[in-house]
Amino acid sequence: MRFRDAIAAQGRNLRQSGAVVAAALGQLDLEPWRSHCLALTGMGASTYALSAVLPGLLDGGQRALALAADELHAAVSAAIVDSVIVVSQGGTSTETLEAISTADRLPRLVITNDPVSPVAALADSVVPLGLLEDSAVYTLGYTAAIQALGGVTEALVGRPDDGWEALPDTVEGILAGSAAIVSQLADRLGVPRAVDCVGSGAHSAAASEGALVLREAAAVPTSSHPLRQYLHGPMEALGDGLILVVIGADREVRLAHDVAAAGTDVLLVTTADAEPADHLAVVRLPALEPAQLAVLEILPIQLLASELAARQGREVTGFRFEQADTKVAGPKRGQAGSRPAGLHWGSLGIDVGGTKLAVTLTRGRTGALEFFEAAPTPKQDAEEIWRAAERLVEQALGLARRERIEVAGIGVAVPELIGLDGRILSHAVVPGLDGDEWRRRLERIAPVVVESDVRAGARGEAVRGRGRGLRSFCYVSVGTGISYALMLNGVVYRGARGAAIQLGNSVAAEWETDGVRHKWVLEEIASGPAMLTRYLKLGGIGATTEAVLAAYGEEEAATRAVRETARAFGIGLGLLVNLLDPDVVVVGGGLGSAPGPFWDLGVAAARDHVWCDAARGLPILQAELGPRSAAVGAAIVGFEASRPVLT
Repeated sequence: MRFRDAIAAQGRNLRQSGAVVAAALGQLDLEPWRSHCLALTGMGASTYALSAVLPGLLDGGQRALALAADELHAAVSAAIVDSVIVVSQGGTSTETLEAISTADRLPRLVITNDPVSPVAALADSVVPLGLLEDSAVYTLGYTAAIQALGGVTEALVGRPDDGWEALPDTVEGILAGSAAIVSQLADRLGVPRAVDCVGSGAHSAAASEGALVLREAAAVPTSSHPLRQYLHGPMEALGDGLILVVIGADREVRLAHDVAAAGTDVLLVTTADAEPADHLAVVRLPALEPAQLAVLEILPIQLLASELAARQGREVTGFRFEQADTKVAGPKRGQAGSRPAGLHWGSLGIDVGGTKLAVTLTRGRTGALEFFEAAPTPKQDAEEIWRAAERLVEQALGLARRERIEVAGIGVAVPELIGLDGRILSHAVVPGLDGDEWRRRLERIAPVVVESDVRAGARGEAVRGRGRGLRSFCYVSVGTGISYALMLNGVVYRGARGAAIQLGNSVAAEWETDGVRHKWVLEEIASGPAMLTRYLKLGGIGATTEAVLAAYGEEEAATRAVRETARAFGIGLGLLVNLLDPDVVVVGGGLGSAPGPFWDLGVAAARDHVWCDAARGLPILQAELGPRSAAVGAAIVGFEASRPVLT
């Protein structure tokens, strides 16, 4: 599309793109991006669009940074951002691709016109722009990107604004109303020597993008400046043959009048009640929210670029200086690593527990849950366990096919030690479990990772649960066994050999009385099976752990079993806090996730046994994902490990 035609088509394009974006947002879970600090990033004009929405995010209470794509790596390395939103119209900028690759442990949302582009292939969620064909100079994509960013960021902070619905009509009105003003200014100017564009805050989006458009379309040297910086010296270069474009309604108006009075031509784009004067052309805009206003502010500058290009006889059809290293080739449809339209990346998580076997299907790296099903774990037969898991996997795959979810990776969580090389190092809970055999059988579907269940649970809580947004926390799983995983700056600590999970099976003390040797092992007095064993010894009659918990306060044996088991758990938890001094403790697993007396008594006992006064009040929280933490975390781990396949 020709540049001037693209300018005129922006109202129609915003209507079309707005409908596409709204449909995508209606299906999008934005919770992973409501993080401690959100990074907005892009390259070129996409970067300038970010400035239009940043003030609204900050005003809504969301910490956020706007960074050029080549600046993101430093922010990720310094661990100062927790999630990323990327804007890339074509999805092929090399800098943007490198940036999103460096943030592979963070939730990544991509706003793009090409949902099968290389950048989109690395995203956890994609918001398509649905543009009309754009011109060589970024026109339709710029205003539509601001509209999409506005919708996403307003949804993030819970402040949707219905002004977007009327914006396309307003755009068409501004283009019609300002065309004559800009044309008259261009007639008076001829070909300027240079143009300065000035705007601050959300107005800086139009100032920066305006300077770029004037360079690309009219081949005029330009610069852009924040208002206050401009007042500190750069404006001294104004004079014959230079133009000043000012965007804003406060101190900007005075600047425009002062410069025009000195004989330099000025275009003032403002919501203020300003009147034109000698050397001063004014385009008045309605007062809207900053992001919506940013869409309008660029329109007169686009018109000016088109008018100046026409007066030079320039056809804006492309660029003279094409750079081979700023774009990568997009994947062909159906090529490995591409995502066909309407297809979503997902992953499977399999949690092989001591008593329950669970399978999940999740969407994207952030583990949005699509399917969860559990069944009892067959006892003492590894092949029976596999067959039970296979049945659940087939159910999940059936849903994946119906929902057009492409399984990119599979995580298998097991209640055993897992070495740094991914090998199973113990067979204490599930004898005969062969990780290599499970990999071989499942790799017909997707790449497979075998992980310790407690580390998978910690990853699940870090991404979708209580650990979301926390730098560090300790995850404790209490069920058939008791184990822990320490998350440090978003990474699980594995230890020198991968064995840094053992809590419940270590012997804490040994002694002898009357010739009988005793030992204190946490799992033998504080786990689910330990509670049931104690209940039976106290005279209870055959039951499950759930039944014992339900009988608390009504049956003496159940009440004593729960109290004793909970206190032992609390003592062990207090010891762990004394050893690690974590910021937060998150407790999951079947028994650890159960509300009621076991939890209340256990937490109270833990606080009684925390030695440091300053640590005694630390948050001790039940896992948000409950007994699903390990299965969801396994799916997330599987997705993350599959990243080389996706790229």
